[in-house]
Amino acid sequence: QLIGIDQSFAQFESSLFQESCKDFERTVQTAEVLRDLDEKISVFLRRLSPYFLLKPAQKCLEWLIRAFRINSFNVDAIMECVLPYYETKLFARMIQLLPLKSHSSVWHWLRPLQKAGSPLSRLTLIQHCISVPSFLAFVCDMVPHSVKVHKHSPSSASRVVISFYSSTVVSVLETGSISEELVSRLLPHILKGLKSTCLDYRASSYMVLSQLALKACLQEQLCVSLLESIAKHLGPGLLSEGLCCMTLLCHSQRIQRLSRKSLKYLLQLPPLLPALSALSRSHDLAPLLRLLLSSLLDEHFEHLREEEGCGDSDHRGNKAMELIMNLLDEISLDEQLVASFIGQLIEHFLTLCQNLSPGESLGEPGEETLVSTIAPLAQSLDAKHPRLMDRALEAAMVSTGTAAPSPNDA
Repeated sequence: QLIGIDQSFAQFESSLFQESCKDFERTVQTAEVLRDLDEKISVFLRRLSPYFLLKPAQKCLEWLIRAFRINSFNVDAIMECVLPYYETKLFARMIQLLPLKSHSSVWHWLRPLQKAGSPLSRLTLIQHCISVPSFLAFVCDMVPHSVKVHKHSPSSASRVVISFYSSTVVSVLETGSISEELVSRLLPHILKGLKSTCLDYRASSYMVLSQLALKACLQEQLCVSLLESIAKHLGPGLLSEGLCCMTLLCHSQRIQRLSRKSLKYLLQLPPLLPALSALSRSHDLAPLLRLLLSSLLDEHFEHLREEEGCGDSDHRGNKAMELIMNLLDEISLDEQLVASFIGQLIEHFLTLCQNLSPGESLGEPGEETLVSTIAPLAQSLDAKHPRLMDRALEAAMVSTGTAAPSPNDA
């Protein structure tokens, strides 16, 4: 019956569900045989988890209990299978079959529920995650285990486990105080999820990371690395969700600029501009756009300052300016963001002017890139935001004590 639902279960028919398995005796088997058996049982139970509430799945569990006594020897594997259903009566019935009396058992905390025949309450689950770090790690590890065994199955196969993981961890972050230890324990799991090709796993990682960013103050270098990881694995699937996660991270944490690697990944993403433009109509993307525009401008001027720019640098610098122009054209930006960007542009321009050699001018061949890129940008800003441009130029003249050259004059 189970094979009729999911053909992948056929692989276990000869190894776990033969009549001869009834005569299997663990005590006379070699360690290698037992390791192989336990591995097959673990994989089978991970595959079984999405179907736990179905009658055929329950019959399979009954068979494995009779044939291999998995309720005594594979308790962790059983819990990994049934834990997402902790609020159901079937979960309560299953834990009644487990040996939980011993205080040495990591599952002894379920003993009161076993006696009462009651499901696990959400509050008890969350409190145990907070008080026992190893149990929280167990919950987090369930997802990559499930994703691995369902790699060739429909994407929905791991959805129950992923939903359980994300809702549990988000509740932990909402309920408890966020310690450095908790952050350090969660980060490897979050990073693993951000890199996953399983879209549901990556989406859940966006959710967990967003909640963590709202609740904790993270080190800037860590935030830069997290943004880099998100940017690296952005694609057509979940592009909007990834950009929203980046925006929330930029909004809630102190981040000065994106890394060059993050810019590289974003510049290589063709659907980035349309996605940002569409999102900006329904979301406040100012925190991300402020950081993106600032980092792109820094990138372009760093390219201009290189005495012998390599081909890759030339290409990246041009792509950075192209994206800046397109962002300014297609997205409606608030005045504060535009004013900050104009001020940064003038500051970069003045620094470049100050670094010119004696007798060197902005119009010399060596400055051709400056003329061809900075002037159009300045002209575009002056046409759309003349008041902000005039105010920024006046501020620049006051700060330098001279009549500062305008980028328009380049």
